[in-house]
Amino acid sequence: MYQRLRGFALTIIGLTLLGAGCTVTQTGSPSSAPASTTRTTSPGAADRYGAPPVRNALDVSKFLAQPCSTLTSSQLSTLNLVPPGAADTTSEIAVHVGPGCIWRNSKINNRLGLTFMVGNENGLADFYRAHQDGDFQAYWIETEVDGYPAVFKDSYDYRPTGSCDLAVGISDTLTFRTNVQSNEGNKSCDQAKQGALLILQTLKAGG
Repeated sequence: MYQRLRGFALTIIGLTLLGAGCTVTQTGSPSSAPASTTRTTSPGAADRYGAPPVRNALDVSKFLAQPCSTLTSSQLSTLNLVPPGAADTTSEIAVHVGPGCIWRNSKINNRLGLTFMVGNENGLADFYRAHQDGDFQAYWIETEVDGYPAVFKDSYDYRPTGSCDLAVGISDTLTFRTNVQSNEGNKSCDQAKQGALLILQTLKAGG
C-alpha cells in the first residue's frame, strides 16, 4: 500500500513539474471535467481547477520535523491506535513528497498514515488538476473537515477491503493526506476523516 501511495504522490509532483467514499457526508458530487489543452506552469488565483480556497491557512512548519506529534496519546486512543507512531522524515518519499507518520494497532489490523504533501506546491489544486487529467477515476468525493476543503479519492477502489484515502487542504499551497487500512470495510473512509479531524485539532492548537 505504501508503494502505491508513493507512486501516486510522485505522479502528482511530475504533473506539477511538467507544467502542468463511502459512509461519509458529502458536500459535492464526484465529477470529472475534460482536460484542458493548455496548462500553466502552476495554477494561479483564478485557475485552481475547481479547488476550493482555504479560508484559514495553518502554519504547520513545526510539525514537519515531528509529524507523529500531530496526534496525542488521547487522540490515538479515540482512534483505537497505539502510540508511538513511526515517523518518516528522511526517506526518498519524505524528501521528495513530504514527511509523515504511521500509527498502527496490530491486534485489530488498523493503520493510519499521515503525509504532509510539501512536494505539491499548489495544495488541493494539484489533486483537482490530476483529476481533470484523468486520475482518481475509482472515486472522487468532495467534502470538508472542520471547515477545511477535502476530497476522498483514489485510482483504485479499495474501500470494500478497508482502505480509504483523504486529502485535506490546510493552505492554498499545502495539503495533508490521511490513509486508513482497517478491517471495517467502507467504514475506513469515516476513520480517515476522523483521523484528519483530530490532526486538524492538534494543528490549530499548535501542538
